[in-house]
Amino acid sequence: MAIAISNDGDTEDRDESVYVTRFYSELIDPVNRPDGFNDAKAGKILYFSVADSLAHTQTVKEYQLLPLADAGFTADRRQYCLNTRAALQGIGDTVFFNSGPDNSGNGAAALAHDTFCPDTASTDATAEGAIANNPQGAYTNNLHGITIRNNTLYIPNVGASPEPPVKFNVNFQALISTVNLTSGHDKTINLNSLIKSEVQPTNETESLDRLFGNDLVAIEASTNGKDFLLLSRGGNYVLRATLDNNGTLDIGASEGAVRFQTGNIPSGVVMSLDGKRAYTNNEVNTSVTAIDLVDNQVISRDISSSKPPTPGTQEHRNLLGKLAFFTALGTPDTLDRDKDGVFDMEVREIDPLSFRGKASDNGWSSCASCHEDGYSDNVTWFFPTGPRQTIPLEGTFANNDPADQRILNWNAVRGSVTDFNNNSRGVQGGTGFASNIDGIDKSTTIFNHGPTQGVSDALDAMSEWVANAIRAPIMPDLVDANATASARNTFEAYCSACHGGAKWTKSSINRFDTNPTFETDPLGANFFAQGGVKPIDPTLSVAGPQIRSLTIGGMVTSFLDDVGTFAAGNPLELRGAGAIGGGAITATGDPNEGLVTAKQSTQGFVALGAIGFNTPSLLGVATSAPYFHDGSAASLSEVFARHTLTEQGGDTIANVVSDADALKNLRNFLLSIDDQTPPFN
Repeated sequence: MAIAISNDGDTEDRDESVYVTRFYSELIDPVNRPDGFNDAKAGKILYFSVADSLAHTQTVKEYQLLPLADAGFTADRRQYCLNTRAALQGIGDTVFFNSGPDNSGNGAAALAHDTFCPDTASTDATAEGAIANNPQGAYTNNLHGITIRNNTLYIPNVGASPEPPVKFNVNFQALISTVNLTSGHDKTINLNSLIKSEVQPTNETESLDRLFGNDLVAIEASTNGKDFLLLSRGGNYVLRATLDNNGTLDIGASEGAVRFQTGNIPSGVVMSLDGKRAYTNNEVNTSVTAIDLVDNQVISRDISSSKPPTPGTQEHRNLLGKLAFFTALGTPDTLDRDKDGVFDMEVREIDPLSFRGKASDNGWSSCASCHEDGYSDNVTWFFPTGPRQTIPLEGTFANNDPADQRILNWNAVRGSVTDFNNNSRGVQGGTGFASNIDGIDKSTTIFNHGPTQGVSDALDAMSEWVANAIRAPIMPDLVDANATASARNTFEAYCSACHGGAKWTKSSINRFDTNPTFETDPLGANFFAQGGVKPIDPTLSVAGPQIRSLTIGGMVTSFLDDVGTFAAGNPLELRGAGAIGGGAITATGDPNEGLVTAKQSTQGFVALGAIGFNTPSLLGVATSAPYFHDGSAASLSEVFARHTLTEQGGDTIANVVSDADALKNLRNFLLSIDDQTPPFN
C-alpha cells in the first residue's frame, strides 16, 4: 500500500533500501491464535536493497509490527464469565441478561464458552472489579503510510481489537508504529490513549479538541525528524507531534494538542523542506488545504484541485454518499433544500465538524474503518451474532442495477445500507444520520429489514455510493484458454447454483417485497423471544430477523446454507454481546406460513450459524482472505478442503473435484473474478 526509500545523502543509490507496507496484518507465524483475538496478528513491512534489486538477486526480508498488549482502554467482560454473569443476576444488574431461552433473563448459566473471560475463577461482578475493567490489546492493521527519519520507520495504521464487547472505544485505535532500522526493534503507541486525556470541549461542533484519531492514513515529518504531522481521514484534521526524550511521538495532549481542520476526507499530507508550510490532499472535496506551521493556522481549507461534480448529477449524489461513508464526524441528514429530490448541497459547503457526534463518538470511527474504500479490513469481529469476518461491499449490488441487492450480513439479518445507521448509533457511539429531520428523530423508524430508502438523504446518498461506485479490484485473467474453459465448467457444475448471477451470489432481495420486508422491528428483546414477526411477502420464510428462504411455485430458494463451516462446540462460536439470546439454534415451523420459530437448546450461549450462512459474493475474492464467516480459512486451498457441497452428499470441494489440475484451474479462475468476468446464471 505504501512505499518509502532510504536516502543517506550521497550520490550513490545502490546502497539504499526500499520499504513496502502490506496493507493487511497477518496471523503471527507460528499461528498461536486464530483471528478474533487482539494479539492474533502482526503488521508486515517488506524490504530489500536497491543493489540486489538491480542485480536481480534481491532477497525480500520483513519486519513485524507486533500487537499491543495494552492499548490504553478497558472493556467490561462480565458477561463472558460464568461466575460474574451469575453474580450479576444476584445483584439485580440484568443489563446483559435479557437473553435466557424464555427471555426471562436467566441465560447466565447457559454460557457455552468462557473463551474471552480474563479470569474464570473470579466472582467479582462489581463495576469496579478487574473483570469489568479488562485491559484491551490491539494489533496493527490497514497500514496506509510509511516514512523514514533518522534511521527509523514510522507507520500510521488502524488498530483492530476484535475481541468482545462490540464498542467503539474498544474495537478501533489510532496506532503509530515504528521500526528502528539499526536494531530491528518495533514499537507501537496508541494516539487515542493520549487524546483521551484532553478536556471535552463545550462547543463540540466548533472545536477540534478531543477528536480521536480516526483512520490514520498518512504521516509526514520535517527533514530533521523532530516535527511530525499525522493525518486523520475521518476526523478531517492534521495533528502536530514532536519526539520526546525517549524518541516517542508526543502530541502534547495534556497542554493542548494542535490540530488543523482540512477539507473533506484528506488522504495525504506533505511538509515543505523548511518546515514552514504543509498541504493536504482532500479526496472528496477535490481540493488542497494549505497550513501555516509557523503561526499554527490554516491558510486556506479548500484550494480547488478540480471541480466537484455538479449538484443534481448522480456523480454528485455518489460523492455525498462517499462523504457520509468516510466521515467519523457527520453530515446533514437532509441534503436537499427544496425537497424536490435533487441533492443541491455543494460537497465543499458541508462542514462535518458542524455535525460532530453523528457518525461516532468524538470522531472515533466511520464505516470506512472496517470497509476501507468499501472493501474489507480482513478482520474477524465478535458481533452480536458471533464471530464475523468483515464482508467486502463490492458484491452488495449488481453492477449497473441498484435494484439487485444481496441480503446483508452473514446471517441475513439486515436488508439495506440504511439498516447500518444503527451501527453508528450503537457500536460507534454516534446519533446516526437520521437524528434530526425537520425537527423529528427519524432514527427510531430504522430497523433490520425495515425501510430501505427515504428515511434521510444522507443514508440514501450512502446507499447510492455503495451501489454505483464500489467495484471489485481488476484482476488478471487466466491466459490459458483451455484452463479457463475447464475452470468455468467446474464452477458451473458445482458452484454456480449458489454463486451465480451478476453479484456472484444467489442472495438477492429483488425477488421479494423489501420496502420494508417487515412492518415492525423483528429484533425485539432478543432474536427469538417474540415467536416471529411475519414478513410482508408471504413467499418468505424467516427465523427472527433472518431471511431464511423463498418459495415460489413450489420451488424453494434457501438463503441460509450449511456448508460445513459451523461447529457449535468451537469455543469461538459464541455471541459477541449478551443482549440478544443464548443457546444453540434449531429452526422449526411451516415455511409456507412465512415463519420459522427458532428454538434454543440448553447447549449454551452459542453464535448463530446452525441453520446456515448467507452466500457471500465472489467479487473481490482474491483480495479478501481469510475466508468463511469466522475467517478460519487462510487460503482458497483451505476453503476447498472444508467447504461442503450439499448436492454431492455433503462432500468437500477438494474431494468432489479430485483432479489436481481441475482444482488448480478452479482456484486460479476464482482469483481472476472481477466485474469483467462473465457471470453464470
